[in-house]
Amino acid sequence: MINSQKKIAQCLVYALLFVLLSSCSGVQVSYRFLDDLLRWRLNDYVSIEGPASRELDAALSAFHRWHRSEQLPLYVDFLSDQMRILQGDKINAAQLQQAYNRGMHFWQLSMQQLAPELALTLSRLDEAQLRQLAKNMDQKNAEYEAERINLARTERRQERIQRMRDRLEDWLGSVTDTQAQRIEQWADDLSYETAARLAQRRLLRQRFDGLLSLQKQPQRMQQQLIQLIATPQQQWTPAYRQYSTLNQHTTYQLLIDLHASLTVVQAKTLLNRLDGYRSDFSKLAAMQ
Repeated sequence: MINSQKKIAQCLVYALLFVLLSSCSGVQVSYRFLDDLLRWRLNDYVSIEGPASRELDAALSAFHRWHRSEQLPLYVDFLSDQMRILQGDKINAAQLQQAYNRGMHFWQLSMQQLAPELALTLSRLDEAQLRQLAKNMDQKNAEYEAERINLARTERRQERIQRMRDRLEDWLGSVTDTQAQRIEQWADDLSYETAARLAQRRLLRQRFDGLLSLQKQPQRMQQQLIQLIATPQQQWTPAYRQYSTLNQHTTYQLLIDLHASLTVVQAKTLLNRLDGYRSDFSKLAAMQ
């Protein structure tokens, strides 16, 4: 339900980290339909029709206008800052962490803005819609676990290598043999703790069920929804926090090493891509 908006926010962080999936050329087109994209993602989970549908569409359009006018100018500044950092000879883990924290702050602002309408929508679901929502969430969780978690270590390692290479090549062009070897070393250094990931996903599923039990208390539902989606790290179990911290630090070191190994062509390609996003966000923010 919240994945599409999360991707918009993560765009900022992953631009710096070289792992954004979408292309510069598609940003303006996709963003112009952000409210529709959000609605389509909601429809993947639950059907909402009639007056409730029209009210939801109006609320998503209002959110889109707020995001364009209030958030996109901040994204432009963010990307300008990161471009200056990336033009230096070195980057460090503190800079990467700061970029991640800023991106998470943007995410939190958006979720705090969107949460009241999401809570209102959830509070109005009838029994059939609640069953539909639960079924679809369970199905998507099962698909994710089958595709991303319940794999043999060798399969997960290869999947991570391929995803990282694909994303880097989107941003940099072809990677060198030395960079490819460094990516493989990164994959070897990652944690592959399955139990912590499964336990964390199932805990969040339980907390969402508890959220739905507050249908007759929309204000409490809104508060808990903000906690659940705007501050995800506060919901982590100790085991998952250890797993996530290890992999985050391992990935930061990979990015530091890759930055130091960029060829002239790769560095130019990266900065041009970031500048493309900055230009797109600036133009979108100026739209009325």
